[in-house]
Amino acid sequence: NASETDPVHLLQIWILPEKRNLEPGYEQKFFAPEDKKGKLKLVASRGGSDGSVHINQDVALYSSILAKGETVSYQLKENRHAWIQIVKGSLEINGEFLN
Repeated sequence: NASETDPVHLLQIWILPEKRNLEPGYEQKFFAPEDKKGKLKLVASRGGSDGSVHINQDVALYSSILAKGETVSYQLKENRHAWIQIVKGSLEINGEFLN
């Protein structure tokens, strides 16, 4: 953060590219909270579909803002894996409590 007075708020995630020697790139986007409240919003994907950030990897990265009692669901396709990062708060996933 270059400012000595203004705070910065960001979440930076590094994902390795699917192949070597790709030209490096950087992309930054703002996704309004109302686009994430109570639902999963695609924020990064191969090809940058649905206005998401483009990444060179077979990944679909979603963001969500849930109020207490709200739920979302996502069906993993066969031979796929999920990674969940909680930025603030806690949640229950398939009977497991995370915070």
